[in-house]
Amino acid sequence: MSGNWFSESRNMELSLIYYLETEIEKNWTGVSITKNFTKSYEVDPPVVCINLLSDDVGRKEVGSDSLKHEYHLVINVFATSDGQRIDLSDFIVNTLKTGCVYYIHSHKSGSSGELNRVADGRMRIVDFINNSKIEIGSEKDLDIHDKYRHNIYIKAVKS
Repeated sequence: MSGNWFSESRNMELSLIYYLETEIEKNWTGVSITKNFTKSYEVDPPVVCINLLSDDVGRKEVGSDSLKHEYHLVINVFATSDGQRIDLSDFIVNTLKTGCVYYIHSHKSGSSGELNRVADGRMRIVDFINNSKIEIGSEKDLDIHDKYRHNIYIKAVKS
């Protein structure tokens, strides 16, 4: 891997962010996308936060130095109403069921804020581990971001 190219783990996260950002922008208005949970609270809902939680690494076969990776990613939805929470989370699940393009990312020359993308296979969703409403406490005492939260937890592989 060259110095400007990102690791497979980071590319998995960035590929998912790019795909959902593109699909949500085509089908919804006013939804912000972030990869930083804390920054989700800095913008008004609706917000979708996407990030990599872990990479389960195992050997492809006994005695082999080849590894297989299963990536656990979480998508947090911060909606403005219960209906929007349900609709947006259903949209995300239905959008992800066929997977998406896996991209190798790198910084554009001279710009650390812009990315180059080169398609290099597919990201396949192996399992939807969790798809549920998050209830934190009494609605009247909550921050606007926490009133209508949803969590989608997926396992994905590169193919």
